[in-house]
Amino acid sequence: MDKSSIVVITGANSGIGKATSIELAKTGAVIVMLCRNKERGEEALQDVRELSGNNSVAETAIYLATSDDVERVSGKYFYRKRSVPSSKRSYDKATAKKLWDLSKKMVELEG
Repeated sequence: MDKSSIVVITGANSGIGKATSIELAKTGAVIVMLCRNKERGEEALQDVRELSGNNSVAETAIYLATSDDVERVSGKYFYRKRSVPSSKRSYDKATAKKLWDLSKKMVELEG
C-alpha cells in the first residue's frame, strides 16, 4: 500500500475493521471507513488518524439492506452526510441501464 492506494473498510469503528484501518493508514493509503453508527464512526475516525499519523482517512455512515433504518434513507443521495437532491440525470432510465450493462460487462456478470 502507498499514497496512491484507496481502501474501503466496512465495520471500521471497532475490532478487526478498526485495527485494519489503523495499520493500512500507517502505510499512507487513503482509508474510507464505513460504519453503521455515526457517533462511533466519528470517534474511531479520530483514533485512526491519531494512531496512524495519517489524516487521509474519512468516515461515513452506511445503511445495510437488512437494517430497519434503511427504509427512511433508501434511494436518497448523500453528500457530506446529508441527504441532497441528486442530479436530474440520475433519474434517467436509459443512463441507468447503460451503466448497469457496462458494469455487468466489466465484472463479467451474466444475466
